[in-house]
Amino acid sequence: MEDNEKLGLKNGYRGNNNIKIGGMNMKLPSHSYNSAKKIIVDNVGKDVDFISKVSRGKIIKNEGTILNAYNNIFTISTNIDNKDDILSFSYSDLINHSLRLKIK
Repeated sequence: MEDNEKLGLKNGYRGNNNIKIGGMNMKLPSHSYNSAKKIIVDNVGKDVDFISKVSRGKIIKNEGTILNAYNNIFTISTNIDNKDDILSFSYSDLINHSLRLKIK
């Protein structure tokens, strides 16, 4: 049995975002790391509305501007409680839906 078959992958990973691990069907994110990064890089300087899940179930809903895109993270400038702030997020936050963006 090939390694791909052991992981429940048929013919490698070609668009099928379902895998089987330990008898459980798991769904892989539909966006890859590179596509998430490209979306951010293409929209640097644009305004966004965002919802971010943070620790202990707290959710931040705010708006801001995408400032910079780096290799592993990107930054958003916000004004939370009348205080200018810069928040950093990883591209994996977009993939696992810890962060949702709406580009204006």
